[in-house]
Amino acid sequence: MKPRRFPLDIEERAHQRAREDSVVSVQEEKQVCGMPEPERCWEAIRRGGRSYDGRFFYGVKTTGIYCRPSCPSRIPLRQNVIFFASARDAERAGFRACLRCRPQLTPDNPLPAPAAIRLI
Repeated sequence: MKPRRFPLDIEERAHQRAREDSVVSVQEEKQVCGMPEPERCWEAIRRGGRSYDGRFFYGVKTTGIYCRPSCPSRIPLRQNVIFFASARDAERAGFRACLRCRPQLTPDNPLPAPAAIRLI
């Protein structure tokens, strides 16, 4: 089975939206928000530790999904990964949340009340 291809490269779409929305670029935001360097981010993904959860998120260009660093899913190829300072930035870039690690449910972005009630 061939890998799913998107009509527009996800990284290109992320840069396009950043320019259109006047959003700070990922590199600039890294410095503003204290996001770790890309090499450290990649090591955190490879180790799967929870200590970096909420500090950055990563998107997989080939699937269009973004995750937490501690996601139990298969580790993607480094060339297919792009880093984001927040879940909101990943969604603006056109990525959807992972169904395994649910990165949109970070402490700074809790479930809305009706959704929380449905889970109880």
